[in-house]
Amino acid sequence: MGLLVVCGFIEPLEMDSTQVEAKPAGRGALIVFEGIDGCGKTTLSRHIESFLVANGHPAKVIQFPDRSTATGKLLDSYLKGDQELPEQALHVVFSANRWEALPEILALLNAGTTVLLDRYAYSGLAYSNVRGLDDEFCKAADRGLPAPDLIIYFQISPEKVLEQNRKSTSPERGENLDFQKKVYKRLAEVISYEFTDKFMLEEQWNFEETVEALGLFVLGNLHIYSQSVLRGLFGDR
Repeated sequence: MGLLVVCGFIEPLEMDSTQVEAKPAGRGALIVFEGIDGCGKTTLSRHIESFLVANGHPAKVIQFPDRSTATGKLLDSYLKGDQELPEQALHVVFSANRWEALPEILALLNAGTTVLLDRYAYSGLAYSNVRGLDDEFCKAADRGLPAPDLIIYFQISPEKVLEQNRKSTSPERGENLDFQKKVYKRLAEVISYEFTDKFMLEEQWNFEETVEALGLFVLGNLHIYSQSVLRGLFGDR
């Protein structure tokens, strides 16, 4: 596959519920939401989860990093500035946090539940590249994890995110404009290399229209994703 849908200032997609009534007979879909910090991934993924469930399709959001696990607690401490880690160790811990979730992800997919990942290994690669680590080291830690059927990518600049999402709490590590600019550039490159379906959200995107358009897009393609074999990340088979 390799379908690209760009969603900015849009007209609603020409679809309706009669086109997406049938439940897929196979596995659930694996969908990834990617973008820089504060771009809206978490909010949109939760709304798409609700949209799918409301239309009769089981779905679950899994957020990375999962700060409730052993690795997640270490990452939480690091991100809040309470813990120091070498860059190589940091990347491996982020990757291990994803591996911890793999049994749950596979169980949900095999049960027919669509899994919505709020961040994934693409962010891990981009952030670590910006911190100076090379591609092969970064990719090796995540090879063996499943590649998504669809990437929802927020193509929204750090300046726009800062304008729309000024935080009242103290920022975590990496949540500064200069660093996010570098991540934004690298993440766009990483996403562009992936040969999978992509739904791109540009700066003019309208929230209500996007929830409906994206929800219908996902529903309309579940039967395709459910019958396909999951590939491995970064070209792994």
